[in-house]
Amino acid sequence: MPFLMLYRQAFELQLKNFIRYLASVRRRYHDSAAPSLSSDVVGERLKKTLGHNLAKLLNELLKHYEALDLAEPFPSGVKKVIQMLHEADQRGTAFRYSGEMPESQDRADFPALAALLDEELGKLIAVEDWIDSMYSAAPSPEEFE
Repeated sequence: MPFLMLYRQAFELQLKNFIRYLASVRRRYHDSAAPSLSSDVVGERLKKTLGHNLAKLLNELLKHYEALDLAEPFPSGVKKVIQMLHEADQRGTAFRYSGEMPESQDRADFPALAALLDEELGKLIAVEDWIDSMYSAAPSPEEFE
């Protein structure tokens, strides 16, 4: 369980970081006047509305991702793994505290699970890096004023 808790936490933190980043890209390059994209509003939404809920975080990230109208779709494997983690631990506490998992006994291929989680987390990070590389090459809007 500690292994799953750490991966779940890694996905949660990466989603939150990515949401902040995408909101800042949208604010800087696309819609500087949108109050919903301000860093304070985004931070407050992450804390109070989205919290530790991976499904809500994924939906928020996808909303920002789709608003950028990027050439590549968001990786379906990343979405699937995040959804699986959410279904297994919706509140973010089942992997952390004993006694919160269902009574059923399931078997897992631990090496394959570790490889899957690592690969999809790497893809999530790579997508953010890809977007960053595209926008870091663009001039800032202030340069056009």
